Amino acid sequence: DSFELGGKYTGDNGRLILNASFYYSIYKDQQIGVIDSSGPVAISRTDNIGKSRSYGIEAEAMWSPIDQIFLRAAYTYTNSKYTDYIPPRCSNVDSADTQTANCSFNGHELPFTPKHQLNRSARYETEVGEDGKFYFETDSRFVTKRYMSASNLFFLPYYTQFDFRVGYEWKNFSIEGYVENAFGNNAPRSGTSTVDYGYFDLNSFNLPRGALLALAPRTTWGVKLGAKF
Repeated sequence: DSFELGGKYTGDNGRLILNASFYYSIYKDQQIGVIDSSGPVAISRTDNIGKSRSYGIEAEAMWSPIDQIFLRAAYTYTNSKYTDYIPPRCSNVDSADTQTANCSFNGHELPFTPKHQLNRSARYETEVGEDGKFYFETDSRFVTKRYMSASNLFFLPYYTQFDFRVGYEWKNFSIEGYVENAFGNNAPRSGTSTVDYGYFDLNSFNLPRGALLALAPRTTWGVKLGAKF
């Protein structure tokens, strides 16, 4: 079940556009894949989730104060939690992860769902010569922490990334220089919880937990040439 309420405003002769909406969603009878490391060998299994809920706000603003400048910002707030998730098989690992005797994940946040996201962009363009156009554009995005599993024990940290582009277009030809992750933010963008096979406790049947992280993208720059025929 999903409910949404929103509105839109256009002003300044179409130069200003504002969008905003509130949503509330209830998900029932979900199935998710999990890693069961309660025994000597980790295995994958599918858990049935009775219910989870998510609500939040989405807002967007677009403004062109003059013909050459375009500004945009988009913000999302999300609050998502399990409301009925008790695994049918309660292992010692699940009990330790949840700090409950019955392995209840109720109240835990959904994995890979940041509470806050903010995207911003600004573009300047102007005509140069006959049929030519010069432009400069910058984008940035801010993402808060995301849990990597239903246990909420591992999380990916927040990050901010800035990208820049400058280019020239003339008739069917274009050239563009770009820089991605310009300031070298090294926070990992993705990852998952896993089993750390390098550290075994000989006095326990439970396998140690670990995290597998993807390296953050390096600062990348380059030049693109384009032609349309």
